Amino acid sequence: GLVKPDITFFAEPLPSRFAELVPDDFECCDLLLVMGTSLQVMPFASLVNFAPSSAPRLLINREAVGPFAACGGGDAPDGYFFFEADCDAGVTKLAQLAGMESELSILIAEAMGGLGP
Repeated sequence: GLVKPDITFFAEPLPSRFAELVPDDFECCDLLLVMGTSLQVMPFASLVNFAPSSAPRLLINREAVGPFAACGGGDAPDGYFFFEADCDAGVTKLAQLAGMESELSILIAEAMGGLGP
């Protein structure tokens, strides 16, 4: 028979649980990090709108997309920020700014089986 992995393929409907949990999950969001995306595919492209207006949103990406496209031009919505970088470089910079660079290095080493970044 046909074997299907436990994932949702492009253009397949998401499980109903997704829509049920999104409002509650985002209600307690106090910072939204968005990384490595075109923000073109729904419903994920709309998720940035679910966070409370008080929650800052940071896009780490090679280009500003979606509501972040206006960042730098003065027309971005309040609380929207863009850092131009690939995901690895952006996360590394974020960890440096937070004083967590050594913790990130340890996590990377553990994930790679001790091979290091």
